[in-house]
Amino acid sequence: MAVFATDADLETIIPDIFNHGMDTFTGELDRGSSDVARRIKTEWWNVDNDPEQYDPDLLNASEWRMTTVYYTLAYYILPLLSNFQEDDTFQRQMLFYKERYQEEFLAAAAAGISYDRNDDGVYATSEIDYVDAGRLVR
Repeated sequence: MAVFATDADLETIIPDIFNHGMDTFTGELDRGSSDVARRIKTEWWNVDNDPEQYDPDLLNASEWRMTTVYYTLAYYILPLLSNFQEDDTFQRQMLFYKERYQEEFLAAAAAGISYDRNDDGVYATSEIDYVDAGRLVR
């Protein structure tokens, strides 16, 4: 399964993310990558392609790095760290990163989705689909 982001990518956004008793968020990033890949499949791939032929490992992982970081923060990491009490800073951050995720997903899709259809390790111009952001369905 494609993994689009690492612990180091999280640290570029929140440098002190590991100061809350966790050594790694690898599992959360794996789940976040899977969720982002599923959204790409449902909102892009399935529009014109056979769903059975989708392989998230053929996506250009670097294009989905920040999308995955924001998603994983909002939906997996910050809820894990939150105590869900009034004035919890992690709850406010969840809302912020949910918005950033939505914006980043649409921006990444509009910039072009690279999919290595022939699995040769090269993303040729013909393997980049430029998506009208209006075409994606939320």
